[in-house]
Amino acid sequence: MKRFRFKLEPVLKYRAALEQLRLQAFAAVQAELNACDERLARYRREQARILSAGPGRWSVDYFTNRERYIDAIKARIAGEERQREGIAARLEDARSALVEARRARESVERLRERAFENYVAETRLAEQNMLDELASQRHSRRAA
Repeated sequence: MKRFRFKLEPVLKYRAALEQLRLQAFAAVQAELNACDERLARYRREQARILSAGPGRWSVDYFTNRERYIDAIKARIAGEERQREGIAARLEDARSALVEARRARESVERLRERAFENYVAETRLAEQNMLDELASQRHSRRAA
């Protein structure tokens, strides 16, 4: 019997490799988003700590420096939030590219499964025909 050979196997391998690349790109952007979220959380904790801390010294310099520091933290938070929006948009693009690559691979895999089912059916039919032929030959030898 001949071996099963899927004619679109190179296409399937290409699409699987493309899906892997899309998955890696998605994971990289996800890691970037997680790092941005960590920085945001750290800045917000620092802001809360400064705002909840009571004054150490009651001097004008202390309050001036404290307000400057709070403003700097707010600016960093705003910058991180803007950056997070951009990363989130890139993450969504990467997700849609990954989904598209997965669908493309799965469509070729479905073709492969159908081709294999056809191969199995043809093989069984050929095997049955061969067995029928052998039985027919035996019968005709015995009759002769």
